[in-house]
Amino acid sequence: MPDDKIKPTLDKHFSKTYPNGFHGYRGAGYTESNLFLNPQKLARTSKDSNNLYYVLLDTLPSYKGYPSRSKSLIFTNKQQEARKYNPIIFQVYPSNYAKLAVAESKDEFISLPYAFSVLGTYSFSAMISDLVISLASLYLIIPHLDELKSIYESGDMKKLKEWILEFSYGTLSGSRFRSNDFFRNPPEVLNFLQTINNTDYKKYIKCLSFLYGKDISYHHGIVLPYNFGPARFMANLLSLLEYEGPIMDILDDAFDPKKNNIRLMNVSEATSIMKDTKTYEIWTDSLCFLKMDESDEEPDTYDDPEHGDTIDESVNYKDFYKDIV
Repeated sequence: MPDDKIKPTLDKHFSKTYPNGFHGYRGAGYTESNLFLNPQKLARTSKDSNNLYYVLLDTLPSYKGYPSRSKSLIFTNKQQEARKYNPIIFQVYPSNYAKLAVAESKDEFISLPYAFSVLGTYSFSAMISDLVISLASLYLIIPHLDELKSIYESGDMKKLKEWILEFSYGTLSGSRFRSNDFFRNPPEVLNFLQTINNTDYKKYIKCLSFLYGKDISYHHGIVLPYNFGPARFMANLLSLLEYEGPIMDILDDAFDPKKNNIRLMNVSEATSIMKDTKTYEIWTDSLCFLKMDESDEEPDTYDDPEHGDTIDESVNYKDFYKDIV
């Protein structure tokens, strides 16, 4: 796009950011050196660990007012961080009116220290994968809770062991929830979460504690197989079920942006992070102007990491330009 054609738009909608205000960096293989992107016309899903956290960040009440994660452009405040995703770097200039979600980044993921402490884990990828396994296990066990409770209360340990093994190797191992594809369908995920949320686990807490608690009753001869997913994380999730309130309230508290130091900023406030020594991940659903970075800084090695996100880029970016001129 010729500069003289886009200058009126930049002067009107990007005067606070372009050329000398707040901007970040994104590594991407766009074919044009200058372009406008409207993130709300892009379909974004997580390419890493699972898409569950995108759905959570889009729907949890504590994120009301924040840019939608799945309808945002994601970028960073560091050129070297952007180069991990593509050797071609674009400067990202949000519009004057943009709302920016700003989170510290660690190992290419957003840092969620409070969620880590509540959910009893140490890393983003471990937290999400274990949370998926545990929630899927709870969802799948719902139709069998009364049967399980009856066997548990009968004291028939042999029958209980058989039930556990059948559930592990059959129902759980063959579940569609083992595939990340399921979590790329937000309506299905929301129904999945709501079903769990509406189940009263309090009356089943004793038998669930027996199955998933930290001191699993090996003296009864019940040894959970290694691939029995709930055994990995259920002790921590079980402690969540003992809190007051539905499980979605618990997750809303765990992922609360304020408790995890995820800040909501405007473009003027965000200038403070441009020179910060920390690495931040930033996302916005506002219109953005992207300009190919022509700095002389030597590029780092490009490893084409598997983590990141997937954007449906089968769109004509010039259509976005028509929206604002």
